Amino acid sequence: MNNRFQTLKFLGLLLTVGLVSSPTMAQTIPLLGTVLATANASATILSPLSIAVTGAGMNFGNIVPSAQLGTVVLAPAGSRTATGGASTMAQAGGSVSAANFAVSGQNNASYSVALPSLAASLLPQGSATGAPMLVTSFTSDLTATGISTIWSGALGGAGAGTFNVGATLTVGVNQGAGVYSGTFPVIIFYN
Repeated sequence: MNNRFQTLKFLGLLLTVGLVSSPTMAQTIPLLGTVLATANASATILSPLSIAVTGAGMNFGNIVPSAQLGTVVLAPAGSRTATGGASTMAQAGGSVSAANFAVSGQNNASYSVALPSLAASLLPQGSATGAPMLVTSFTSDLTATGISTIWSGALGGAGAGTFNVGATLTVGVNQGAGVYSGTFPVIIFYN
């Protein structure tokens, strides 16, 4: 008998809740002695983020190897420095460029960029016979977040922004001549 009364009481509460239609009304339900409140629910849908590579991509330019291991550091601004057994040359049409990206999305929104934490490989192309070279230590001209692979930026009032990415190339001992190429991922997301 007690279960039947509890069931009727519960059904009465459900019926009463279904009859209340004001979104912010709070009222006492006399039969049950309870208080009912309803709240609004909403959502804002942002414009989706998109990213595109602009320009020629990351290019470390012309490099001369030696009998010693070396590196070429390409800054996000496009300048480069060589260390160890690698030296750079600006001859023979060698162009140097950081990777450039264009981002679009919600006006005035902030976003983050995740750069690779693992090395990317530049593989020999065509007649090149050398071993693959590793690209590491990716950096950006956006604001550092304290996590070495995450950078933060902001879209302007028109929902657009740009950023550049640099990295460090390890040049092997007596690296074989030729063109080497590869790819690396860049991930963007709203903050």
